[in-house]
Amino acid sequence: MSKLHCKKAIILIIICVLFILSLNILSFRKMLLSSPHSVFMSPDKQYRIELFSYDNILPVMPGSSAGDEAGYIRLYNKDNELLNEKEIEMVQLVEPINWSGDKVSIKLVADWNLR
Repeated sequence: MSKLHCKKAIILIIICVLFILSLNILSFRKMLLSSPHSVFMSPDKQYRIELFSYDNILPVMPGSSAGDEAGYIRLYNKDNELLNEKEIEMVQLVEPINWSGDKVSIKLVADWNLR
């Protein structure tokens, strides 16, 4: 194999590895770069929403607040089963949470059925 073919093969391998890593970045981000932010219980204590915020790797802009950071929310039942999950742009968008009968709503964020 010529030197040119070897260089092309190495570049192709590097591109493939970077592509595979980019596909897995979101799961690693959740595992390594998020922190619990808040927990919201339903009035009957049968369900809870857990709010997580992503830790900032880079410095934030002056005037930014902790509520400006992105994150995700998870809905669990009393048996700790994960019922739903959603990425959110800003953690401050998660309030107020409206629990009503068999539904939970977070304005502009999520509407989930509880049963």
